[in-house]
Amino acid sequence: DLPNRINYSAEAEKKTATKTNAAELPLVREAEVISESSVASNPTKKITLRNVFTSDDQKLTPSGMNMLAEICKQEKSVAWSKVEVIGFTDNIETTLGMNLVASRARAKLVSTYFSDKNCFTFPVQIQGMGSARPVADNRTQSGRELNNRVEVIFSLAK
Repeated sequence: DLPNRINYSAEAEKKTATKTNAAELPLVREAEVISESSVASNPTKKITLRNVFTSDDQKLTPSGMNMLAEICKQEKSVAWSKVEVIGFTDNIETTLGMNLVASRARAKLVSTYFSDKNCFTFPVQIQGMGSARPVADNRTQSGRELNNRVEVIFSLAK
């Protein structure tokens, strides 16, 4: 049985937060089960990652790497048959293609981390969704911060 909530409790990076710079906000750590199938042999779990990248989306932050290490350690012991990493952005870029590129790059960074650390015995699938499927209002700074995320979805075979 999967737990209803998982708490990744590593300390957030100590940064001076400003209300106008999302890159300076403390790391938000979220992990929650989105569904447990009624078929016991096919549970699914989603972990949402926010603020784990440098401001230019080129690298994982040190605290982001620590979070992924913790996820790898905990999820490695589960016999997952599929792991999918999906990147998302806010809708600030005026060109849809740029959002797709950025979201795919975020997913690729997480996938590469899992691969480099041998977290799973199978390839991790990646997908960039751009600004599709927002979880909050993109008209506000806090909404945009929530929409800039990566979801890691774990599944067991049927």
